[in-house]
Amino acid sequence: MKRITFFILCLLVPVCLTAISNGFRFRHFSVENGLSSNSVRSIMQDKYGFLWFGTDEGLNRYDGTAVKLYRLTPQEPDRYISFLYDLQNEIWIGTDGGLYRYDYETEAIVPFRFATANRVTIKTTVNHITEDKDNNLWFSTIGQGVFKYNRAKHVLEQYEFKSANDLVASVFVDSENQIWAITNWGSTPVFKLNKADNKFEPFQLTYPSGKHSSNALVMLEDSEHTLWLGTWESGLQKIDKYSGR
Repeated sequence: MKRITFFILCLLVPVCLTAISNGFRFRHFSVENGLSSNSVRSIMQDKYGFLWFGTDEGLNRYDGTAVKLYRLTPQEPDRYISFLYDLQNEIWIGTDGGLYRYDYETEAIVPFRFATANRVTIKTTVNHITEDKDNNLWFSTIGQGVFKYNRAKHVLEQYEFKSANDLVASVFVDSENQIWAITNWGSTPVFKLNKADNKFEPFQLTYPSGKHSSNALVMLEDSEHTLWLGTWESGLQKIDKYSGR
């Protein structure tokens, strides 16, 4: 019996040592390594393999060796970057004062100046950017609701959320190209775009426990087409996207 036990231990020790040796190695990046700020709010990897960091003081690109700084504008060096979205030949940059675009060919960052038919421009914090299957871009903001940008027609459209004080945490596009808006204010955390009327309508959720959170932050659809709603201080909520249960 002792021989058998010893034999098993001999087999397990190399496995344990291998597991220990394959542990994660962590490297710390800060202003001492070239970052423009120690506050990093957004991280993205582009199609070329570069890592991009949105900081409180500009856009940083890391090529595996060094960090290169891109300022949004010389007049606004301290504007913080809240979200990055890679799209074909440009990066869309959400900030605390509107949108910017980085052009790969020119390496220039230009502000997004388009306005709606009512001459409304995006001038507040853009906290999320996504694209639907019709190549429209969607922007959620803090204080201005949601914007849709038709890239083909260069048309900007605003969707207001008065019941949520226009505080929209994110926009989600599901597998059926349905657009969802996630809010963190008011009694209704989820809105669904009615494409026939082109309006976001409250999506009624059913909570078996009776407890729910109006402070929703993010949404995801899994492989079984179930929606998952991440909330502030109320955990996760699993939702049937047809019934709301």
